[in-house]
Amino acid sequence: MTDGVTSAAPPAGVGGAPLQSLGESSIACWYSESDVVPGNARDDMLAYHAVIAAFFARGPVAPFRLPTTLPDTATLSAWLTANAPAVARELARLAPMVQMEVHLHPAGTASQAAATGREYLESRRAAQRSLAERAQLAREAVADLAAEWHQRETRDGLRCYALVPRGREREFMSRIDVLGWGDSSRVTGPWPAAEFLDAALIRPTGTE
Repeated sequence: MTDGVTSAAPPAGVGGAPLQSLGESSIACWYSESDVVPGNARDDMLAYHAVIAAFFARGPVAPFRLPTTLPDTATLSAWLTANAPAVARELARLAPMVQMEVHLHPAGTASQAAATGREYLESRRAAQRSLAERAQLAREAVADLAAEWHQRETRDGLRCYALVPRGREREFMSRIDVLGWGDSSRVTGPWPAAEFLDAALIRPTGTE
């Protein structure tokens, strides 16, 4: 994240470990030291998102994925020195933007008892086509809002990511809502634009 927002730092991060920071040029990197490798337990996820949200409320951030571990502070410092210019460019590019997400789920559940073999596979393909068509409709509905758009399949449907100007989140939500998909779709955000960052900047080399 860009420097100058120390007051936004929560007192602790994942596992209750105190937050510390390293600086390089205009970039501040916040981290915590712990002998415990963070996992995906609910408490870890909540603590992680609380830290990210606190900084994101003040400006753009490039969050490392959870869990991300490095052998020592020297490794992190070396990575930051080498990558600070790229991080600064990305944060400047994304400063006026947020990430909005559309989670699409199949509108109906195929009966596995009645559909087996070929019928089941055809049902699956039909569901995937339906999701892809709905994703296209969603993308068209927000075409003038979304500077970039990514999407990927998930275990329970399709997740779409849109890069949207800060301040236009409610408009984005309203445009998806009027499509009338009810419980088979859900809009979340705003989030940091992690989906639109170079992967190397959110999973630094030397991670375990």
